[in-house]
Order: sequence, then C-alpha cells, then structure tokens
Amino acid sequence: SDLCSWRVLPAFPTLLEIPVLLAIVATSLAAQPAMMTTAKGSVQLDGQSVAAPLVLGEGQSLVLADGASVVLLYGGAATQVKGPATVSLESLQAASASTGEQVAVLDTVLARDAHTQRTGATRAAGELQLQRPIAGDQILAMHTLSWSCEGACAEESVSIYSFREDSVVWTGSGAGSVPYSGEPLAPGPYTLTLAGQEFGFKVASKDEQSALNGAVGALAGVPGSAELSTADQAALETGLLLHAGYRSDALWSLDARLATETDPDLQAARAALETQAGLAPQ
Repeated sequence: SDLCSWRVLPAFPTLLEIPVLLAIVATSLAAQPAMMTTAKGSVQLDGQSVAAPLVLGEGQSLVLADGASVVLLYGGAATQVKGPATVSLESLQAASASTGEQVAVLDTVLARDAHTQRTGATRAAGELQLQRPIAGDQILAMHTLSWSCEGACAEESVSIYSFREDSVVWTGSGAGSVPYSGEPLAPGPYTLTLAGQEFGFKVASKDEQSALNGAVGALAGVPGSAELSTADQAALETGLLLHAGYRSDALWSLDARLATETDPDLQAARAALETQAGLAPQ
C-alpha cells in the first residue's frame, strides 16, 4: 500500500539531504518580498527613477546615487541603506534571515500585486471637495470626515447611508470636518451625503480588515525602526497601506501622527499623498 512506501526521515538530515534542505531554505528566503517605504535623492530601478512605496522583485536592483537613501521593509525588519549603493533581494537575504509569525503576516500583504490606484478625486461644482475619505475609496475603518471649500467652510450636515441596510446609519455636522462617532461600519458599499452632494465609498471585508490590521500591528517595534526618523517610521505604515490600495487609511494614519507632533517631513509626505490622490493641485 501507499502507507508501506512511506520513508521515515531521520531526526537529523543525512549528508545527502543537507544540500536539498539548504536549497529549500534559500528559495523560501528569496521569495520574501521587500518593500521600499522611503526614498530620498536619486533612486533608480532598471534605469528609471522610482518613488516609494515600491515592491522589489526577484532579479531587480535599486541603484542609489551618492547622498540618496532608502528604507526597506524585509524579513520583518526595517533596513536603511545610504548611497552610493546597489540593493537587491539577494543582498537583503544575505543580511537577514528572520522568520516567524510577524514576518509571515507582513509578507502576506507585501506579496500582493501593487494595487492599481483609482482616479484622483475631483472637485464638485458646488466648490466643496471631500478630503477624508477619498471619494470612491475602499477603507478599513471610518475616522474623521473632512472636506475643503473655496473660502471658509460653513456648518454642514453629514450622513452615511448603507446600501445593505437600506438606511442612514450615522449623521453628524461640522464646518470642514467632523469626527466619526458611530459604530464600526460593517463591510459593504455606502454613500456619504454632504451639502447635498453624494460620495460613494466601500468598507473592506472582515478578512481584509484583519489581514491589513494584523500587518500594520506587526510593524510595531520591528527591528531597525528605532533608528529611523519619525517620518521614515510613519512611512512603514503608510507604505504598507498604499501598496494594498488604502489611500484614505494612509492619510488618516498621517493625520493621527501630525495631531501629536509637528514634523516637516511628515507634513511633506501628507501633502505629496494628497496631491497624488487628486486632493490638492499638481
């Protein structure tokens, strides 16, 4: 029978089995994704200038000019590299052989194909533009809602309608912003009504929320992060969220950090993301 044909491996590998095991381990490590979460100065990939966030694939190399620097998330650790230098998965693998649940949680998100960015937000004819959440976005959870106006924003009523419940599930009011004070929104499509204008958004599934929140949580205290600047530490989280396609959540993350500390690099990162999302002029 098939059971009789099984071979019980010894507790310790034989000399013939060691090369095979080493090859398996090397293949597993090489498959770990690496994400560039911060890029400063001239950083190129295949001769083209690149910006963060970016996932480094097998066989690819980042070339850093003199004075340039990058922060890479790999193997459950944050690594800062300063130019002139060339960085590849192979060089990162040689410097890190981390394993464990934390690495697996992060790699699950990093291994995704880069999310195709949705079109940028547009200013409605009513001179009001929704800033948080970004219109049309999928979000993990609702935080403070905010909008911009041409001139000072007047007090406006805000409501959130759930298509699945076929009812308004939350209302509030504010002049330019209002903290979300309702229960966590269930997964599914919604409409946000503000000053008579409607903006659609979607809340991610429970499984998706769990995966992303787990990955973000795994970033807390990753080796190497303590040596990074405040902005570079923040970029670990925003880079992960942006790669997964959660631009609104990335902006909320930066908002929360800037609410407790003033950092010019953080402010610049938020402004750049808002411009990329179509929330500010190019």
